[in-house]
Amino acid sequence: MGLTNLEQLVQSIFKSFTTRAFNGSVTTGASYVALATDAPARLVYVSNTTGEILYVRLDGKDIYLPDGAIFPINNISNLNTVFVKTAASAVATVTFRYEL
Repeated sequence: MGLTNLEQLVQSIFKSFTTRAFNGSVTTGASYVALATDAPARLVYVSNTTGEILYVRLDGKDIYLPDGAIFPINNISNLNTVFVKTAASAVATVTFRYEL
């Protein structure tokens, strides 16, 4: 038996508020590295658990991210537009979570 109009409407509402989320990581040092080569995303949370100061570059602007901070970035189209690097030359792994 098919869905009623009300059931279809409820499904449509839930679908618009449901996002798909993924986790990722990238290794960086003193040079900027993109979060991914090609991965569509709408929202990304960069988490600095490196023990170092981290810089996040978006649209040519650098954002200072101290150790232990989580930084949300809204309205992006692709993870290849977000770059990270450590303030020192130490190699570190940066973790992030992104949503479609």
